[in-house]
Amino acid sequence: MRMQNGQISIEHIGANSMIASPLTKGLPPKLFHEHVAHMGVDLHKVTYVN
Repeated sequence: MRMQNGQISIEHIGANSMIASPLTKGLPPKLFHEHVAHMGVDLHKVTYVN
């Protein structure tokens, strides 16, 4: 959504383009890694806790 000259423009964004998708749904591994990379997360530096 953006506003310009007093008008609001709302654009559809497909689920595969939403950066938060890995946080809200299960994704195939390749797509998950692509989304996480766009978030700036380096999975090699993530510590997993049980």
